[in-house]
Amino acid sequence: MRYNPDLLSNHPAVLRDLSMFVPKRDMNWALITELIRGNGGPNLRKIDLLEYWEHGAAANSHKDCEACKQRGPVHAPKTPEGYVCMFIKMTYRHTERTLTNVEVNENDFKIRKALERAGAILR
Repeated sequence: MRYNPDLLSNHPAVLRDLSMFVPKRDMNWALITELIRGNGGPNLRKIDLLEYWEHGAAANSHKDCEACKQRGPVHAPKTPEGYVCMFIKMTYRHTERTLTNVEVNENDFKIRKALERAGAILR
């Protein structure tokens, strides 16, 4: 087992959510995570894709997911044609102290601007 300082940290994580429309042809998950990691700073620990919608499709239609089977399909927001909608959770944590909102907001702003420059429409 590898050492993971986040597992032993006494300092709380700071979570930020991000919802956006992404051009389906021009942006993929690898590019999105590269932009987020490149602008998220050293305290960005984790990026999770929580929801994904395509134009005209129901969200959360993971065929093998028990939670989705129990909840049923969620109606997608009005996703523009040619775009997909993504809902992302980002986790920030410092191993030696509690992060301030100002620190996290700076990186969050950089991430949002980088995604907009790449063609994302933030919601």
